[in-house]
Amino acid sequence: IDDATAFADCEIHHLVAVDDGGETSIDNLMPVSWTWHHRIHDKGWQLVMDPDRTLHLYRPDGTLDRTIAPPTPITRHGP
Repeated sequence: IDDATAFADCEIHHLVAVDDGGETSIDNLMPVSWTWHHRIHDKGWQLVMDPDRTLHLYRPDGTLDRTIAPPTPITRHGP
């Protein structure tokens, strides 16, 4: 979300937990830093992702902390 500087610093978070019917698929996975992963699981923060991958981050009290635009797709140029 804001403190991982490389993909190697990330953990993969299921937006909908497997125990709650969530799938291990790209649509249900989000790379987050260790710090944020534990805030989500241990401190009550919530992530909600729109189909276009816009991310909404909610504080433990349910108020919206911020909305993060979806990432820019990687495109190939040339043949």
